[in-house]
Order: sequence, then C-alpha cells, then structure tokens
Amino acid sequence: MPGSPHRPPKLPNEWRATHRILTTRSEGTVRTRWRMWVVARPPATRGQVWRRHLPWALLGWGVLGASLLLPYKNALTLCPFLRVTGWSCMFCGLTRSFAAFSKGAWGWAAYNAPLALLIYGGVVALALGHTCALIRGELWYAGPGWQNKQLRVYVAWVMGSLILLNWAYRLWLGLQ
Repeated sequence: MPGSPHRPPKLPNEWRATHRILTTRSEGTVRTRWRMWVVARPPATRGQVWRRHLPWALLGWGVLGASLLLPYKNALTLCPFLRVTGWSCMFCGLTRSFAAFSKGAWGWAAYNAPLALLIYGGVVALALGHTCALIRGELWYAGPGWQNKQLRVYVAWVMGSLILLNWAYRLWLGLQ
C-alpha cells in the first residue's frame, strides 16, 4: 500500500534476545530490509570472529588480487573439457572475465561471459562483508529470511539456469 510504513515481521522473543539486528547508522536505527537477511551478534571472544570471518575475507580478497595478476586477452587455456572436446565448458571464460573486470575492461568481460558480472559482484560482496564483520568485531549470520527452504531451492534453480544460459551464449557465439 503506497504511503503506509513498512512493518517488519514479528520475531520470536528468544531470537531477539540472542541476536542484535545489523545496524547501519551510529544512532542505532535499523534498515528493516536487511534484518531478514543478515544478523549480527556480539561474540564471546575475539577469536570466534577471526575464525569465522578471516578465511572468507582472505578468500575473497585473494580471488580479486589474483584476477589483477592474470592476463585476460590471449590467456593460456587450462580447461581440460575444452582441450578434449574442443567446446567450451560451462565455466570457460569466467577467469578471463574476472581479470578483465579487475583491469577495467567491463565491456569485453560482459561480452566474454555475462555471468561473470554477477559472480564478480558476489566475490566483492563476500570480501567486503567479511572484512566489515572483522572490523566491527561481530559475528554475522544468515538471517531468518534464508531459513525458507523454498527460497534456497529457488536461488539454486536460478543460478543453475544462469550458468546454463551463459554456456549456451558462449557456444552460440563460438567463444572459447
């Protein structure tokens, strides 16, 4: 209904007692659209934060850093499926597109593998999110919105469909 205030869903009292909603401003106000997806709670020890978030932050920053070092044009092809069949596999071109995104060649990267834009954005979000959790010293968890099994199945189907569409696009254009 236009003009009506958004009312967040009611959360169980035991859930509210153990989790603090992720705040986005210093005044403590909450963006209600995020609290269904990301939940923060203070850890018992600082070591818990490091064990939970440091490996993911290092993985994200490592992938982004490696993509800066790799060439994206005339790159060596390591795909065994491509070498055996002569056809590109479902993931061919993603490494080159990552390298192109990191070097600012957005048009070439989107042409080469459009799915790489979505995956690149996910890796950036992964690296930034876990780095922010480390800086804030909080444990971040998936909120109650991700507990819905239908949503998880839907996301899996959409991602699988996007991978197949990206593969069909690359085969149709004859890219390797």
